[in-house]
Amino acid sequence: MKLLNPKTVLAIGTFAATLALAGSVDAASTNVMYRPL
Repeated sequence: MKLLNPKTVLAIGTFAATLALAGSVDAASTNVMYRPL
């Protein structure tokens, strides 16, 4: 079984993109809610 078949790459890419999007949204909401200055 090949680990890096297209479905695996797509799944990992989607997962990484979801994490990145959630992280940026979380950071943006944190900046809005807890704006230090």
